[in-house]
Amino acid sequence: RFDDYLQVIRWVKEKKPDLSVKAYTAVEVDFFCRLTKKPAEWVLAELKAAGLDALPGGGAEVFSERVRRELFHQKIGAKRWLELRKLVRGA
Repeated sequence: RFDDYLQVIRWVKEKKPDLSVKAYTAVEVDFFCRLTKKPAEWVLAELKAAGLDALPGGGAEVFSERVRRELFHQKIGAKRWLELRKLVRGA
């Protein structure tokens, strides 16, 4: 459940309020969108409200669409990854 992921952030902030929480890649944010059937803006707002401070840059290791389709078809493509990263910067 998406709330379980939010609870992880809340728990960390409760134990260490001054700690900066950098968690969940753009690939995981896309998973949360599919899980909740909500847009990325909503997912990111919920994560931020729970205490998320930043996302790591992971998940961008396969920007070649041909290679991604052949070897990592379950991962999001470069277009979606960049879209999510832009939302994070704007959020």
